[in-house]
Amino acid sequence: MEHDSHPLVQANRNPVRLRGFVRDDLPAIYALDQICFRKGISYSLAEFELLTTHASSFCLIAETAEKRLAGFAVTERTRRGGVISGHIITIDVDPACRRRGIGRLLMLALEEELAKRGARRCVLEVATDDPGAQEFYSGLGYQTTARLRGYYMGSLDAMVMEKKMTVAKTETL
Repeated sequence: MEHDSHPLVQANRNPVRLRGFVRDDLPAIYALDQICFRKGISYSLAEFELLTTHASSFCLIAETAEKRLAGFAVTERTRRGGVISGHIITIDVDPACRRRGIGRLLMLALEEELAKRGARRCVLEVATDDPGAQEFYSGLGYQTTARLRGYYMGSLDAMVMEKKMTVAKTETL
């Protein structure tokens, strides 16, 4: 992935570097996910181990100039209805680093990488009780396409949001 040696970039005047995931990141991303999402929505350490090592998924890390984890995102490349698609599994930003453009930077980098891998659309799920996240994704061009009843914890609905993407090159899955 091209983001492995990405230089420091500005996210609202706060320099962060995007890079690919390495196994040593696993404890830190697990800990951050536990802070960002409540039990039942957050992922287990075993799930993260699978998500970050699966051949069709990739994880981007946003770190500060001091090499502190500022956020991360995990996505996978899939086929949905015969169309190569990206599926955003999770995006987490350290609460101390929020509202600085890091989430947006991660999303744009994921979309760029997915487009390079031939994705024609990107899909994600967001809890119905999280209007801030819904607004964030809408601001990036995602539109609500469905509602999944009981998606989280068997009782909390999710909104499915999608964005059509410009394909940079075609690859086979």
